Amino acid sequence: MQDRPHFQIESLRRERRALQRILKEGVAAGEFQIDNIAHTTTALHAATIEISLRAIIHQSDIDELERELAHV
Repeated sequence: MQDRPHFQIESLRRERRALQRILKEGVAAGEFQIDNIAHTTTALHAATIEISLRAIIHQSDIDELERELAHV
C-alpha cells in the first residue's frame, strides 16, 4: 500500500462501483428501498472493510464478527 497507493485507491473504487451496481439493481428490482444510493454505498463499503480488516489485523473472534456483520 505504501509503495503503490494509487493501486489501493483504484481497488477501493472498483469495490464501491460493484457495490453501487448491486444496490441500483436491487432498487430497480424492488428488493431494496434506498433513498441515497451513493451514501448507502459508502456506508456499506466502510462497514465491510472495517469487518474485514478487524478479522485480519486484530484477529477478532469469528462469532463477534458474524454478529456485527449481521447488523450491517
